[in-house]
Amino acid sequence: MHFAIPTLIIFSLPVLNQIIYVCSSWVMMLEAIFQPHFYSSKFLDSFMRIQLATICVIIMPYLSQCISSEHKCCIIFKMSYNIPMIDFSKCGLLVKDDEINEQNLQSIGDELYSALSTAGFSYLTGHGIPWSKVDDMNAIGEKFYALPLATKMQFVQKGFTLTYDPIGTSTANEKDVDSYEGFRTSSDAYTNENINWPDVPGMRECYAEFADISSKLLMRLMKALGYGMRLKDKDYFCQAHSLMNQKGNYSIIKTLKYPAVDKQDPVSLNRIGEHHDKTTMTLLFQDEMGGLQVRDLCGKFVDVQPVPEAIVLNIGGTLEAWSGERLRATKHRVIPPSDPSKHGLIRRSVAYFGQANNEVLMKKLAFEDDVEQEDDDEQPLTVEAYILKTLAPFFSHVK
Repeated sequence: MHFAIPTLIIFSLPVLNQIIYVCSSWVMMLEAIFQPHFYSSKFLDSFMRIQLATICVIIMPYLSQCISSEHKCCIIFKMSYNIPMIDFSKCGLLVKDDEINEQNLQSIGDELYSALSTAGFSYLTGHGIPWSKVDDMNAIGEKFYALPLATKMQFVQKGFTLTYDPIGTSTANEKDVDSYEGFRTSSDAYTNENINWPDVPGMRECYAEFADISSKLLMRLMKALGYGMRLKDKDYFCQAHSLMNQKGNYSIIKTLKYPAVDKQDPVSLNRIGEHHDKTTMTLLFQDEMGGLQVRDLCGKFVDVQPVPEAIVLNIGGTLEAWSGERLRATKHRVIPPSDPSKHGLIRRSVAYFGQANNEVLMKKLAFEDDVEQEDDDEQPLTVEAYILKTLAPFFSHVK
């Protein structure tokens, strides 16, 4: 399990944030300590609320002492943060469907749940996607980015199907302007002959092939996660994602090209601002340049160092909300690499943002140990309604 015993330390940070971090730390601790099927129970939900309330009451005298002396000091619980490495080879794409057994699904599912309910991120090896396919995507993307700007601007759209994002026109958090050039596709862009693609030979075919293998891997991950979370229906997540790369689903492929750092241009220093993804699960294929950082439980950003041919896996807001926050959509950002010698180099990445089908209801999940299924107090949103509410302002922002 990926957690550490908390230790008391003093930080000069805003008091309110620290109270939140205390609560978050204990939530993560309980998630890591208790098995997933126990965590899903009403008893533990109530137990956690009591624990968090008690913690806040206990630390208040200490907070008061710190505030009186330093104004912005308080005592928090510091937890070490690490990004787990998961070997997915027993369920990866090199394994045939009929060769994957429940024991392996359960074992790897437990690892996935432990990682994605605490860190929210994981490295994934043994996935079975040849890295040459990632190189092909970056190469075909480079051919598109080399086109005249006027040609590329013809593909700027406020929608999900096929869109070009010029440098300085996107924002991940509606506050900071991001410095990258991007091209993204979704839904039936790969098969709909009425959709015009850029005049780059082989571009549609390359994107279609990568979308296919990425969705197959994501299906395997969703199956294992169903085991790890002890869902009553282990195929529930897979059924909910059955239309990936087709009409009725907004899973997205995005290639990103980050220009060399210009210290005279403040925008270039913010490659992608702090945010969390909005879909269900993200597969990130990054190069060796570095710069990706995730925010730990104490608010500190930690580097996600590139690991050769490893996918960076993380949870998005849709699945965090759908899981009752059992899974964690961790905030992250991209900054220039810490090595100054790399500032003059271009960073490239490919991301597959997996999403459930538009019409799927985000209703309360059913677990193995549920005694009875209660009706939700509110009518659950469809995935499409959730997207339109939370995703569109971020991925369709054009200034």
